[in-house]
Amino acid sequence: MYRPHVQVGGLVGEAFDRVKVRGAALPEALCFTAQCRRAEGIVVADQLKVDPVALHNGSNDMFDSVGEAALEFVGHEDGLAEAAPGWIGSSQQALGELAARWGARHSHHKLAVGGLGSHVADAMVRYVTNEDESARAVRSVGE
Repeated sequence: MYRPHVQVGGLVGEAFDRVKVRGAALPEALCFTAQCRRAEGIVVADQLKVDPVALHNGSNDMFDSVGEAALEFVGHEDGLAEAAPGWIGSSQQALGELAARWGARHSHHKLAVGGLGSHVADAMVRYVTNEDESARAVRSVGE
């Protein structure tokens, strides 16, 4: 595994794995501060645009999709339960195994999408809080 020397904010170290970043020639060319900018690199903050309302709406959409998927899953479970008496032997066993796999997948997806929605909502709150605190700090310097 190649771990290049990367300069971030004036510090040099072997902290990051080599990854391809769209818009940056090399990982070393990706900067987070103006001080480490090179002619071939990009400064992430120059291109970062955050819309807290869109993040809030997106996280709500993710939570809504978890609820919709749960309702659909209940419908599928009911359909399988209604069909089970018509199956016998190994077919009935296979149907039960299928239902168990679907249940496990549904639980995994529910956790994954719910977790993603929570992370997006948390990131939005932290971003807005940081922006508010930064604005207060800048205003206090001018006073």
